[in-house]
Amino acid sequence: MESTQKALTMADVAGWGSAVVTFGLIQGALYLKAYWGHFGLDPFQFVSSMLGSGRAATISSGGGKHVTAVTVDGKVQGDLSLIGRLGDSYALWDPARKAAVLVPAGDVGRMEIVRKGVMPVPAAKYR
Repeated sequence: MESTQKALTMADVAGWGSAVVTFGLIQGALYLKAYWGHFGLDPFQFVSSMLGSGRAATISSGGGKHVTAVTVDGKVQGDLSLIGRLGDSYALWDPARKAAVLVPAGDVGRMEIVRKGVMPVPAAKYR
């Protein structure tokens, strides 16, 4: 029996390479979305809409899935929604005041992000 060997052309290599890279990118995107989604964040928030306007509209209308409690100077500010980070500050949405609140990252002692309807477990006091 004679075996025939086919020589790989550049088109074959480019085609298979493109398929492998595309598969890897899709898998990576799904992983990132699933991982950061557990924390109420969307790693692609600024890709599908301009400056995350779709996400901001969802959060400001109360449609977000998560709430954030931030401890600043020993006082807990709860029922906020984390919009994102702006420089060295956290951008939070306060639905009671219908306003965005900027909190410097250095002033944040603790930040808890939980799904709506889930009560956080009280944390031990740190000295």
